[in-house]
Amino acid sequence: MKSRWIDKKRLSQCFFTLARLNKLFFQYYASEKSEVELSAHLKKMNQTRRRFFKIITKTRRLTLSSPYSNVLRLLENIYELVFSLHLFRFRMKDFNLFSICARELLAIEQASTKILLNIAMGIFYRKKLQTTDHFFETIQALESLFQHTLKVIVPQPVVFIIFIHDLYTLQEKLTLTKNMLCPVLSQMPDALNS
Repeated sequence: MKSRWIDKKRLSQCFFTLARLNKLFFQYYASEKSEVELSAHLKKMNQTRRRFFKIITKTRRLTLSSPYSNVLRLLENIYELVFSLHLFRFRMKDFNLFSICARELLAIEQASTKILLNIAMGIFYRKKLQTTDHFFETIQALESLFQHTLKVIVPQPVVFIIFIHDLYTLQEKLTLTKNMLCPVLSQMPDALNS
């Protein structure tokens, strides 16, 4: 039972740290900061990224018999998508475009971070998992803005299309993780008893 508790703890830590990293990545989009503040933000992102890789390396040691082994495979896909979303900042040359869609990006950051935190809490405390419907709606709002406004002014629309596609894929993977966890969590003993 102790190994299952450790598996839960590590997997939960991965989702908590990934939620923190996701938040930092999206804050980087909206940053109208000085060079010093931007440098401090990048340093914080790199520290969190190193912490995430340290935790996920330990978590990969989950045994194949662990009920969380399939969730771990999905976590690998999820963090790859989160990192791909962060590359959007470097693919987009005109940073002024971020101010046009700042409200939509903030809504996406809040919704995706909330889901990642909810999954972490669900794993460790067996909390009820939320749907990803709100996250889906925030992606649709960004896509609508792109179709009606940004497509005309963005110098590289394909970069934006890839970003939106990655967001939809992230939403699908988070939904799949949630659906995969529900039966596992219902069979597990409470965190306090394990």
